[in-house]
Amino acid sequence: MAALINIKPASVSAWERGKANPRPAHLKKLAGILHCSADELLPCSLARYESGECGVSGDLAYRMVQLYNSQFLAVEHLRNESRLAASIVRACTEVRIAAKGH
Repeated sequence: MAALINIKPASVSAWERGKANPRPAHLKKLAGILHCSADELLPCSLARYESGECGVSGDLAYRMVQLYNSQFLAVEHLRNESRLAASIVRACTEVRIAAKGH
């Protein structure tokens, strides 16, 4: 995830441990990746977060990272299923072609 929003993995780790809060720009990028609004990632509005009225707890940051990871794994699973389906279709097509030839 760190690479996707152009930060160091140590920064994400600091978020997870509650040692640092993500910058608003990073939250916006993360929200884009997760297909949600930055407000949905926060315990308050983005405007209040930017003003320093509230922060992100380590637990919330951890959940954000877990949400990203679960979405990433879901996409990877779909890609693998798609590859498997394509392989099965190719194999069936080859069997049909071979059967027609005999």
